[in-house]
Amino acid sequence: MGYDESTNLIRFSSPYLNHIIETIYNASLSRDKHGSLRKYKSSRQITNPSHSYLVKPSIAKERNKAAVENVFIIVRVIEQAGNNTPHIKASTLIERNEALKTRLEQDKHTSTLLKSVFTKTWELLRDQTRLLEVYSEIVLPNPEDAQNIPTASTLKEITFTFRHNGKKNQ
Repeated sequence: MGYDESTNLIRFSSPYLNHIIETIYNASLSRDKHGSLRKYKSSRQITNPSHSYLVKPSIAKERNKAAVENVFIIVRVIEQAGNNTPHIKASTLIERNEALKTRLEQDKHTSTLLKSVFTKTWELLRDQTRLLEVYSEIVLPNPEDAQNIPTASTLKEITFTFRHNGKKNQ
């Protein structure tokens, strides 16, 4: 409909664009395990972080999008834990990763899929993030260790822990 130079706003009347904006906004809202919106004490809605400076932009070139999403979830957990020891269950990681959750429901060979996704996740954490530079003595899972790869039967039991000694002084 037009552009207002004084407020630097673009006005439009497109149902499609309004739907896209609403979808993006709803995806950014933080939800609990039951799907309810999380709110601050002031009743303002909590939103998920939109980005992290610890993840390198070159991660966008990766083909395994489920592993990329796992990296973003793990980095968010590590950042939110601060100086405490962050940990996350494999089942929680899959619940938060819609792409992986959908693929697991459709795939017949779930253990093979889990192996490829989690092996790539641990490689990307080392290669495509700055976690080793920022966090002092952080312990990242070894991609070649079978204990770090969940199977369909061990999803609810495995918990990944990322021990560190806080952020390095920069």
